[in-house]
Amino acid sequence: MKPDVWDVEGIDFSIPFNEKKYENDRQELNKIYAEIHNLKMQYKNNNSKKAELEEIKIILHHNRDMAKEMLAAFKSKN
Repeated sequence: MKPDVWDVEGIDFSIPFNEKKYENDRQELNKIYAEIHNLKMQYKNNNSKKAELEEIKIILHHNRDMAKEMLAAFKSKN
């Protein structure tokens, strides 16, 4: 591949970064993570509930919507 293949006059191939969107997203992630952590501390003597919360925490970084649904279901039954 030629090194100048991306050097096209008049076309910007850069990916814009939205700092505010990133910060809002990061804050939401941290808020959910903290909620899971607090619930794990609340159920520190219940291994099955801690394991369920740990699973939600793992899913959180891969599928936030699913993790939020799982967390809401966990809270509604406990």
